Amino acid sequence: MRCEHPKLQPLNLLNDAEAFLAATCGQADAAATRRRLAQEAEKAAPQDGLTVYVLSRMPVERQVEALARRYVVMSYTRHLRKRLPPATLRTHGSDSKLQGFLRQCAVLVAGNWVLRSSFAGFEGVEECIREILLSLFAQKRGVLTQQDFTKWQGVMRKASGCSAQVIQEIVRGVAEVDQSGAVRLKEKEDADFMRRFPKVVDEFKEWWDKTHRPQIMARFQQLTAGGKGAGKQQTQQQQQAGVEARKRSRLAGEVKEELAKGAMSLPELRRAIQKRNTSTVIRDEELNVVLQNPSNDVVKVRDVYCFGRTGNEANDKFRTVLHVLFRTKDSVTGREIADEYVRTHGEPCKLSSYVTRNFIRELAEKMDGDTWVLKGLMTRGAA
Repeated sequence: MRCEHPKLQPLNLLNDAEAFLAATCGQADAAATRRRLAQEAEKAAPQDGLTVYVLSRMPVERQVEALARRYVVMSYTRHLRKRLPPATLRTHGSDSKLQGFLRQCAVLVAGNWVLRSSFAGFEGVEECIREILLSLFAQKRGVLTQQDFTKWQGVMRKASGCSAQVIQEIVRGVAEVDQSGAVRLKEKEDADFMRRFPKVVDEFKEWWDKTHRPQIMARFQQLTAGGKGAGKQQTQQQQQAGVEARKRSRLAGEVKEELAKGAMSLPELRRAIQKRNTSTVIRDEELNVVLQNPSNDVVKVRDVYCFGRTGNEANDKFRTVLHVLFRTKDSVTGREIADEYVRTHGEPCKLSSYVTRNFIRELAEKMDGDTWVLKGLMTRGAA
């Protein structure tokens, strides 16, 4: 019977037990080789901004969601478990816990976890089209023949009135065309996951076949009933609304990643996200919609924005005290923070000074002695 407790999982020696033992016995060559391999692996790691540091500052469910958004079609072992911070794997690393978080933002298709359409920013008819496509991939083990794909595309366009451009955008997000003309999920069928977790696979197969596919087909028919009578203008309005929804969804993910690095003002946040989007203009009003959405859990402290919670109760209790203090004060001392913590929670803070300083730096800048000033106050009004 497999043990699910994260602290009782088998040690992962990276398939190099001999080098590990040699290094512990003082053999420098083996240790140097391991360091070189580690450096090469670090260089080969994805350069997408989701570093271990950035992920570790998010609640666990946000870490899983951020990776699901990044990959869209995600392998459980090669993507999720490989990139989660070590601390997360120690505390929430059991398969049942991680798959519980995955179910909130993704569905299982051919052994891979695919970002839910609602999280990808698809609404209404476009959401139905994407879900129908995923149900076909689930049924066909992640591969649609050219004939099957052409048939699906024709039916969707005729029934919905969506343009070829919208259909292609939906397809490009999750699939690609191979040399034979077949359309495949971006990740091939994960036979290893299907072998290790047959109950999960069977559960999702039944969900697709008996629950979700009938529901989504009924909704699609309801939304497209008398589709031609809806008129070209209404169809265009729906498609434009879909474009805006997907843009907001993408911005939400990017905002969370940037705020995981530290608190930012609106102009700083806009500049940081603009660097990621060289072909489109990021506007303050678009960011405000994302920042004010309660589901994104963003807190405003005077003129800067930061994460509302980290998922760690002890950390969040300390951060809440900081938010309260800096909403009314331009600067505070370490003693004032400690005293306010005792008044708020009835006991001294048990976090180490190293941890508390990192949380203070998230929101403030160090001045003389033990004084901290809210970010941006010292440079406000500067050119």
